[in-house]
Amino acid sequence: MDTVVQQLELKYAKFLENRDHNTRHSFEPAYEYLVIVETQPRVKEIIEKDRLDLDARKHEVTTLRLPQEDYERMIKKIDRSSLSFCYSEIYRDVYIPMTKFKTAPLPLTPTEIIGSTKLFREKSMDFVCAVGAFIAKHFYSATKKEIDGASAMLKIEYTFTQRKYDTYMERIHAALIPQLLEICTKSKEIATAQSSKYKIIVSETKGIYQSGDEKAAYSLRRGKKRFKLIKHLLSTDDCKLSELEDITNQDGPVIIRAIADINRLFRQETGLTHDLILHNDTIGYHLNKRDFEIVQEK
Repeated sequence: MDTVVQQLELKYAKFLENRDHNTRHSFEPAYEYLVIVETQPRVKEIIEKDRLDLDARKHEVTTLRLPQEDYERMIKKIDRSSLSFCYSEIYRDVYIPMTKFKTAPLPLTPTEIIGSTKLFREKSMDFVCAVGAFIAKHFYSATKKEIDGASAMLKIEYTFTQRKYDTYMERIHAALIPQLLEICTKSKEIATAQSSKYKIIVSETKGIYQSGDEKAAYSLRRGKKRFKLIKHLLSTDDCKLSELEDITNQDGPVIIRAIADINRLFRQETGLTHDLILHNDTIGYHLNKRDFEIVQEK
C-alpha cells in the first residue's frame, strides 16, 4: 500500500503541474490516477464505504422535510464535499471515455465515446473540431471514424478544463491519502506484532529453549516419548489425542498428564509465561504458534 500512495502522489503532482501550464494536458494524469485506483481493491473499498455513508447522510436530510430549495441546496453541498461523488464525476468524465477510446478494437462514434459527459461550450468546440477535421482529412489522410473519435476526445478534454474538476481531484486526493496511510500504519503494526513472537528452538541435544538463551532450556532429549510427541506436533498444525496415542504408544490419560507436565516444566525452565502445547475441542493438540515461532534445530 506504501507503493500505491507514492504512485498516487506522483500522478497528482503531475496533474497539478500540467494544470498550471496547460489545463487540457492535465486530463491524461487524471486518467492515470484513476487507473491506479481502479486496480486497487483496498482503494475501491474506501470509495464504496464513502458512498454508503453519503447515501445515509442524504437519507437523513430527506427525513427533515425541508422546503424543496433548501433540500436541493443541502444535497448539493453534501455531494460536493464527498469523496465518492467527486470520484464518480471524474470517473464518468475521464476514466470511462478515455478507456473506451484506448481499448475499443474498432473506432467508436462520438456518441459512444462521450456517453453521459456533459460537454462544455459544445457549439464553439464543434467549430474548432470541424477545422481540425478538415486539416486531418486533407493533410494527414485520416479516416472519418478516426477524425470523429479524436474530435470527441478533444471535446472531452476541453470539458475537463472547467475549474470544478480541480476541486474534485483535490477532494479525492485529500480523502484517499490519509486513509491509505492509516492502512499502511496498521499493516506495519500487525507485522511488528507478528515479528515480536518469541523464537523457540527444539534441539535433539540441547532441549527446548528460547533463541539466544540456551542455558535456560527445558532438557528433553531425543528418544524420550515426550520429545517424540513434540517432534510430531512440529510436523502438523493439529493432532487428535488418538494420533498421539499411536505415536507414543501410551494411553490417552497418560498423554494428557504428560502434556500438562511438559507445559509446566517448559514455563519453569525457560522463564516464559505461555504454554508450549495448546488444546481445543475443535482441532485437538497443537504447538503454540500464536505466541512462539517454533523451529527445529538442523
